[in-house]
Amino acid sequence: MIKANSIYDNVITKTMAVLFFLMPVVFHPFISDPFSLPKATILRIAVIVLLALLALKAVSKGKIEWKQSPLNAPIMLFFAVTALSTLFSVYPKLSFWGMHGFYFEGLLSLSAYGLIYFISANYLTDVRIILKAIVYSSAIVSLYALVEALGISFFVWKGVSSYPRVWSTLGNPNFLGSFLIMSIPLCMVFMFESKVFTGRIIFFFICLLNSLALVFTYSRAAWLGLFVGAVIFILLVNKKVLKKNIAYMILLGCVGLLAVTFWPRNRELSRNNDNSLKPVISRVLSFGDLKDDDIASRISGWKTAIKMVSQRPVLGFGPDTFGVSFRRFMSADFEKLAGRLKTSGYAHNVFLEYGATMGLIGLAGYLFLLIVFLKTIVGVSRETNDNILATGIVSASLALIVNNLFSFSSLVPETIFWLFMGICSNMTKKSIKEKEIHIPVNIHKTAPYMILAVAGILLILSWRFLLASRFDRLAQDTETAGNLKEAIILQKKSVSMNPSQDIYRMRLAKLYQNGILPEGRTEDREEMFNKSVTEYKKQISVFKYDSLAYNGLGVALTYGAHFLNKKTLPEAVDCFKKAIEYDPYFAEAYSNLGAVYYETGKRNKAVQLYKEIIELKPEVAVNYYNLGLIYYFEKNYDGAVDCFKKALRINPHFEECKEALVEMWQNMEGEYK
Repeated sequence: MIKANSIYDNVITKTMAVLFFLMPVVFHPFISDPFSLPKATILRIAVIVLLALLALKAVSKGKIEWKQSPLNAPIMLFFAVTALSTLFSVYPKLSFWGMHGFYFEGLLSLSAYGLIYFISANYLTDVRIILKAIVYSSAIVSLYALVEALGISFFVWKGVSSYPRVWSTLGNPNFLGSFLIMSIPLCMVFMFESKVFTGRIIFFFICLLNSLALVFTYSRAAWLGLFVGAVIFILLVNKKVLKKNIAYMILLGCVGLLAVTFWPRNRELSRNNDNSLKPVISRVLSFGDLKDDDIASRISGWKTAIKMVSQRPVLGFGPDTFGVSFRRFMSADFEKLAGRLKTSGYAHNVFLEYGATMGLIGLAGYLFLLIVFLKTIVGVSRETNDNILATGIVSASLALIVNNLFSFSSLVPETIFWLFMGICSNMTKKSIKEKEIHIPVNIHKTAPYMILAVAGILLILSWRFLLASRFDRLAQDTETAGNLKEAIILQKKSVSMNPSQDIYRMRLAKLYQNGILPEGRTEDREEMFNKSVTEYKKQISVFKYDSLAYNGLGVALTYGAHFLNKKTLPEAVDCFKKAIEYDPYFAEAYSNLGAVYYETGKRNKAVQLYKEIIELKPEVAVNYYNLGLIYYFEKNYDGAVDCFKKALRINPHFEECKEALVEMWQNMEGEYK
């Protein structure tokens, strides 16, 4: 065991405890990314502080120390493969920073996880302080979730309702579920370990809160994960300890069942009030229902993931690029099941995810890491002294792995998972060899000042990400209010403060695009046109498969032709074709291309294009409407009426279609007069 340096190691341990307490609970309702970005910012700030502390410790001792562990080699291998996959990624920038709204994949996040592992394996003075911080944090998270389960929400979230599924401070019911299935086994550990009655009661109630919140997530993958984790816990935990605590476990189950049964808002979900468990039971029974849209869409997504693996089998498309690559290979049934314009940000299966994004080499590296970790921690669980803690860690880890077979992780549980791997290395008796690198004596005097200066600069810069998200949110609200110029100013601030997020640039390009419309001076609209085209082309230069950017560029060029008399329609056609090539089910791109074809006199091409998209997406009303307009303009009234009626059958509230139909009836002659 590395000898503790009391000052630095104590501060490092307390910093880790603060990190793991804050990460689950922190969120910011007034920015465009209210959940994941605040958690990612807390993690990045903690990483900067921890790196500074490690550097100061190393300088003060004149050397860097670490222990040999069975996990060191697999982790270094996995990191190397991730770095290589990032280098050859289809979207290297995204593979480094991680996807907006998630941030749990990508090289930057993996580097943070690696530091968490390294510290946990070598420098913690008391791992239980950190694990208890997770448990106490879960109590706050669960209380908020249960308030949501009563139908009470403190914030209005755009376009979504948190009821009946709760998400608390995690932003997604599945993310909340994946966190709770890791905290519940830890609650059990401390309940079993408590030597005083008060301690057992505290952890009993936290475990109860976690369990109730988990039920109200309605996350089937998390439920299954916890079931597997509970079975493993019972099998591995010391049987004498289990026997002493069996009454608490039975009481927990009984109280939880009664609470779910009589939970006020839960009864409203059931049409038959004498069976308030019906929604929970129905959700459980839907596990094997392959006709369920959620399950069917995930199976469709898995098929697409397999197709993606076959396209780039060595290093994949790059870390965290599944979502931006998915629609290139998506099957026709996915949108019907998941909804129009939907994509799958992740594969909903961790092994297919790594296979698609990091290739078979990355998948092999991840499997190797998992096998070594589970083998090591199970071995530790067989040792009497660490049995309860090790059992809790292995059951929580397996619960997450099972969850990730049917869903995907998020930043909080993923960070906890790497903490567990570090604690596993710390606990194993195989970690007996120590390594060290000596630091030259001549840097001892100046190094601390340099370390503190660099850390200070990085800490200041880390807040810019939150400010950028705040400006992004303000820009969206300002645009909604109708103030385009002010929205552009705010969006430009967002881009300048965080150029790593291309979604901000795309929104800026769209704002410039809207400024081309025939309002205001021609000179101003000309400037808006040039800036919109420039921003879209910048995005295409960093990700050449971006169908949204190609479609946006095509629209900007079309506006330039319509409102500024530019000869840009041929280039717009090329852009729409590219958008369709990289997203074969992109209805808007088909519609835009069809409109340009018709405008340039290519009527047959336009009709054929709309027929193709109707065949691909017969459930989309606007496709019939667009084809009906062409028939109407060509005086093919029978065809127009048929298309308009089909559009209205799909969407009876399609006002533009109703108006077109009325106008046609008013202008038609003969039998339609």
